[in-house]
Amino acid sequence: MVALSGAACGGSGSGGGCTADKATALSGPLTMQGRAFSPACFKVASGSTISVDNKDLVAHTFTVKGSNIDLHLLGGQAGSASAPAVGTYDFICTLHLGMRGTIVVTK
Repeated sequence: MVALSGAACGGSGSGGGCTADKATALSGPLTMQGRAFSPACFKVASGSTISVDNKDLVAHTFTVKGSNIDLHLLGGQAGSASAPAVGTYDFICTLHLGMRGTIVVTK
């Protein structure tokens, strides 16, 4: 099941340390594996497609705080969402509290 709404799963946490200078340009899918996001600190252009690939056997969410992105992906499932407006957003997995990260959205 793939649903869009407003929550996220993240990696080993980047929090305030994720800036445009440090963020990895997302060139492929954001992966969920080993109860972590990779990369956990990335940047994309507003409106671009963020592909998400759950490589684990268990379900995860990709929930971006302050946006309407809330992907629910079963084990082995993939999905995608459009990047929100310019800004910096934290994302989490609502099912696994240690999964988190940050997206820097550019023009």
